[in-house]
Amino acid sequence: MRARIPGGVGVLLTCCGAPSHWAARNDLRDAAAAFIRHAWAELGRPRMILGCTTCRQVLREAAPEIPTRSLWEELAEIGLPEGAKPADSLLALHDPCTARDQDPVREAVRSLLRRLGQPVVEPELGGSLTECCGFGGLMDAANPDLADRVARTRAARCPEDLLAYCAMCRDSLSRSGKPVFHLLDLLFPESPDAIQPAGTAPMVRKGPGLPDRRQNRARLRQRLGGAAAPPREHHEISLVMEPEVRDAIDQRRILEDDLRQVVLGSESGKRRFADPQTGRLLASRRIGYSTFWVEYEPLSESPATYRIYRAWMHRMVVKEES
Repeated sequence: MRARIPGGVGVLLTCCGAPSHWAARNDLRDAAAAFIRHAWAELGRPRMILGCTTCRQVLREAAPEIPTRSLWEELAEIGLPEGAKPADSLLALHDPCTARDQDPVREAVRSLLRRLGQPVVEPELGGSLTECCGFGGLMDAANPDLADRVARTRAARCPEDLLAYCAMCRDSLSRSGKPVFHLLDLLFPESPDAIQPAGTAPMVRKGPGLPDRRQNRARLRQRLGGAAAPPREHHEISLVMEPEVRDAIDQRRILEDDLRQVVLGSESGKRRFADPQTGRLLASRRIGYSTFWVEYEPLSESPATYRIYRAWMHRMVVKEES
C-alpha cells in the first residue's frame, strides 16, 4: 500500500472499543473512539483503512465522521501484491459475522480470490447469513466451553479446509484442529507465518494465547520504531511450562508477566509454602485487584529459570492477622 497509494500510509495501533461495546460499557467504547478521532484529526483527517470488519462496524456507530474503508476493498482496487499465490487445495470461505451487512467488503474478498485463482466453496451459512466463529460478543471470555463448541460446530459443517479474512475468526476456528488459512497468507506467502510451499502439509497454526498476543503487540510496536518499555527485574526470569499448563493459564487469562512477578516476590521474600516431598513451592502475590497463586520449581539460578506447574487467581485480598 505504501508503494501504490499516493500520499503515504500511516499506522494506528489502538483498540476500536469493540470489547467494551460487547460488555455494555459504551462509555469505554466512546473513550476509545475519542482517542481515534483525535489521532485522525492530527493526521489531517485521512480515510481510514481497516482490516477488521468489527472495527469498521464500531467506528461507523461511534465516530461516523471518520471515512472508513476495508483493507480488502483497497487491495481489490490497487491490485494483488507481487508473489501472491493460491493454496493447493479447495477452501471453504468463512465470512466474519460483522461482515453480514458489509456487502462491498464481502464482494471485494471474492474479487481478490477470483483474480488469485483460488477455488473456494460457499458454506450454506455464509455471506449475509454467516455464523459466528465463537469469538464475537466476548463469548470466549464469558463462556469458553460454548465458544469452543461454536468454533468446532462451524468447522465441522465444512468438509474443506477453511479460509478466513478476520484474524480472530482464523484463530478461533483453529481450535477445531482443522487447517484454517487467512487471506493474507495467500496474498503474502513469503512472510514467515504464511502458507507452506506447494506439496507440503497445509498450514495448521493454533491461535496465540493471551500472553503471546501481548508479546506480539509489543514486538510489532518495536518493529515499527516505537519505544520499548524499560525492562523490569522480573522480566529477566525465564519460565518453562508444559503445553497443557500453558493452555490452562491462557484460559484463566493469566499473563506470563503476572507469573514472573509472583515468582520474583517468592524468591526475594521467601514467603511461600514448600512441599517437602516434591520440592515444589507455592506462592501468592496481589497484583492490582487480584491475588495470583503459582506452584513452581526452580530449575537454575543463572539464568534464573523456573518450571510452572499450576497457576490460578482470585479477586480477593489475603490480609495478615495483626
